[in-house]
Amino acid sequence: MSKANGTSAKEETYLQHVSLKNYKSIKDAEIDFKPGLNIIIGKNSSGKTNFLNALYYNLRANHKALNDSESEITIEQKGKTLTIGTILFPDDTHTKLYRKFSLDIGDQSLETDDYHEIAKKIEETKNVFKSNLVGYGVPLSDLKFFQTPSSIVLCKNGILSREFTEFDDSSSSLVIQYVTSLFLETVVSRGTPISFTASYFNHLISTSDKIFRFFNPVLKSYSQVEEVRVNPDFRIEFNSFNNEIILTNFSFQFKVSSEWVPYDFLSDGSKRQFYLISEIRGLNFIHEKAVPEKENFDVILIEEPELGIHPHQLHLLMQFIKEQSRYKQIIITTHSPQVLDTIGSDELDRIIICEYDGKKGTQLRHLSEKETSKAKSYMEDAFLSDYWRFSDLEPAS
Repeated sequence: MSKANGTSAKEETYLQHVSLKNYKSIKDAEIDFKPGLNIIIGKNSSGKTNFLNALYYNLRANHKALNDSESEITIEQKGKTLTIGTILFPDDTHTKLYRKFSLDIGDQSLETDDYHEIAKKIEETKNVFKSNLVGYGVPLSDLKFFQTPSSIVLCKNGILSREFTEFDDSSSSLVIQYVTSLFLETVVSRGTPISFTASYFNHLISTSDKIFRFFNPVLKSYSQVEEVRVNPDFRIEFNSFNNEIILTNFSFQFKVSSEWVPYDFLSDGSKRQFYLISEIRGLNFIHEKAVPEKENFDVILIEEPELGIHPHQLHLLMQFIKEQSRYKQIIITTHSPQVLDTIGSDELDRIIICEYDGKKGTQLRHLSEKETSKAKSYMEDAFLSDYWRFSDLEPAS
């Protein structure tokens, strides 16, 4: 049993192998991953960000963003192997390239130029996975309900509005989970028809802080933000001209040093902590243990979690990431030696070195036997981070 994942290898579902071609600095690169936590290190301009972006676009089937790249992704699920391939072919005139997809699940194979057929087949076999890329900075500043109080149409002509029920993939996990929970409370958990009135929505949102009952203790344990709640000064208004019920002055508030403050009162470091924790905890943070459904798994990609974080807070954050990696696969890039101290001497195969080769482009590899032996010797009397700082884990160019 792995320390970074709480299930046996036979039961685990995880991204096992990735092969990428022709994406920015990546000419032809491949790497195997472990269940749970994986840490990618490498110098600036080695291609770490390019690799994470290409992987994310493939997992989200955003083929437009991938341009002319090709890929093969292998997922292990409870002893079964699922492989998704993307290859480019020239048309009859050899002036254009078109994309062809392949899917192999056990002894079943499918080739098509329509990815929807691949997605449908994956859904039929219950091989469902979600992915999220947690990037630099604090993009929550640009999202609805964070920087400034916002308005949203809840209901029009007695029907729930799409503005209330649908959010795009760029929305934060906090917003998606909150709105999804309100929607489920409204539609699923009630046995009788509901009359959508202003008073109904006022009660619904006034009591909605219960959504955070399992999230807030995690937030308090691993960050300087103690709690999050809905701004109690929200208003529910009825527009008789358009027959709309509108939520106005809606935003989230944050408890820091026992005081409730708006988002823009938080320090950049606190914003970064909150962003990382809410995105990593993901779309199931209303559940006590945040364990994905048995047939599902999450792949979380994180760029340099240490940015803007105090060393002590980074230690707590990495404890949180390690804990979450028991339930989902987490792949991070880092320039921080402190991050490596999260893993034990029996987990050195979770370290991946990203290097740039002038002829081959971005390359990824695991520690060699010699490097693994040297890392273990450092860990006997010091820390794994010391090997990165003071030895030849990444020799000078």
